[in-house]
Amino acid sequence: MKEIINSIPADNKDAVIGEIGSILTEVSVMGFNDYEIPTLQRLMEDVRTGKVDPQAALSQARTIINSKQDYH
Repeated sequence: MKEIINSIPADNKDAVIGEIGSILTEVSVMGFNDYEIPTLQRLMEDVRTGKVDPQAALSQARTIINSKQDYH
């Protein structure tokens, strides 16, 4: 997985949404998705609307792809 700089400013929602979108694309290509895609889409929306801290959402998205990579 292409790793971005870990220190995206917390107020840079667009950068976080873009990175989560990249993770979503990678997860989609991996196949065998149950909860991953809807969860990533929800994280993007929650960042967009301010319901979740961008850094927390990015951390959760990275956990999803890392666990998927460990599985495959």
